[in-house]
Amino acid sequence: MLKDYFMNTKQTNLLFILLLFLAGISTVVDASEEESLQRVVNKRVQEEWLEVTARATEITGITSHFSKELETTSAESKNTLLWRYSLGGNRLMVKVLVEANADVSAKNEDGCSALTLAARADSEGVAQYLLDQNADVDVKGWLDRTPLIEAAMDDRSNMVKLFLNRGASLEKTDEKGMTALEYAHMLHREEARRILLEAQQDSRKNR
Repeated sequence: MLKDYFMNTKQTNLLFILLLFLAGISTVVDASEEESLQRVVNKRVQEEWLEVTARATEITGITSHFSKELETTSAESKNTLLWRYSLGGNRLMVKVLVEANADVSAKNEDGCSALTLAARADSEGVAQYLLDQNADVDVKGWLDRTPLIEAAMDDRSNMVKLFLNRGASLEKTDEKGMTALEYAHMLHREEARRILLEAQQDSRKNR
């Protein structure tokens, strides 16, 4: 099934040929394909990139035909593919899954959305992509913590800045009634505290 999917377009056809070539499997290509393939090989495509691309192509082929793959959770983590790759910080796979209609707003059994998991993973690229796909920047997760609270608690300054720039509320609290700034102060997360204090001051000036 996956081989049939690969052969649907010229681009994926070339990818499939390249995979066979690197695996030592003989295959026949026409002149134009051979020229394109040679250009790719001459660039010495990194093994890691090739594996990720192949996996992305595989998932695209599966999810385009079987939507249930998007909702299937692993026995170990109880997370779907989107949640696992968000937590792993894999932007490419997150993009593939979202384009295959994975729900960016869905939450796992701990109440965490993909954006919350990206915040925990300190994956700015994944978080940016999910926000571009209209993920709620103030979504509540485990213990009612927002992505901003999660980022502040771990002193992830880049993530704190990202969420603030995307409109995250400074006033949102978790189930204990604590804000991101209060956690930053309590846990001595100095960089996050500084950024949040500046944002709070700017907010008050603009009122």
